[in-house]
Amino acid sequence: MCLSCKRFIEDGVNEEWLEKPEGMRVLKSVLEMINTGEIPATHAETLIGKNFRQNRYTIYDAWVFAQLHVRYFTGHLLTRFVQFTKDGITPFPDKEKAKNNEALSWLERPFKGVFHGGNMPGDGAIEWTEPIPIRQLFQNPLTSKIREKTVMLEPGGLVLEVGSSSHYCTWHHMWDSWGVARWCYGHDFITLLKRDRSWDFDGGQFPLFQAMFGFANEDS
Repeated sequence: MCLSCKRFIEDGVNEEWLEKPEGMRVLKSVLEMINTGEIPATHAETLIGKNFRQNRYTIYDAWVFAQLHVRYFTGHLLTRFVQFTKDGITPFPDKEKAKNNEALSWLERPFKGVFHGGNMPGDGAIEWTEPIPIRQLFQNPLTSKIREKTVMLEPGGLVLEVGSSSHYCTWHHMWDSWGVARWCYGHDFITLLKRDRSWDFDGGQFPLFQAMFGFANEDS
C-alpha cells in the first residue's frame, strides 16, 4: 500500500529538491531541527509517524514534515485530539489485538474505534457518529501570530495508524483517504489529521513555507 507512495516521495524529493542547492539547504535545516529536538518529538511523531527501525529521521521524513507542518498553520490540515474516558490508555504492540480493541472501547463519545493490525491499509479505523468540532489554524507569515478557528466536521471516519508508522504511510493516507488518525506509542490520546478541500499538494508555494523554512519556489 505504501511502497508506491514511498517511491513517489523519494523520486520527487531527489529530483525537485535535492538536486537544487536551495532545496537541499531547506530540507537539511528541517531535518536538523527534528533530530536535535528543536521541533518537539511529539509534534514530529504525530505528523509524520515514527519508523520503528530507526531512532532518527531521514531527509524524506523532513520533506513530509515540512509539507504537513505548513499546512497545519495555513488552515489546510484540520486537527483534533480525541481523548479516552479512562486515564493512562496508550497503544499496545500489534500482536496485542484484543488489548488494543479493549483500549479503544474507552474512547470519548461520539468516537468508536477498531483495531485490526496486520497488513491492511492502516491498523484499523476510527469513526464519529455525529458532527464534531475540529481545529483550523492560521499563522500570519509576517507576524507569526496564530488565529484559531473551530469548524464542524460531518459524521465520518479515518484510517487509524497505531504505534510506529512511516512518513510515506502518513502522506499516502493524506492523498488516498483525506487524512489519518495517529495513535503513537506513549500517547494517551489520538490525533485526527484531516485535510480540507482547498489542500494543495505543492506546499512549497505557500508564503508561510517560504517564511518558515526560507524556501523560494521558482514558480511562485
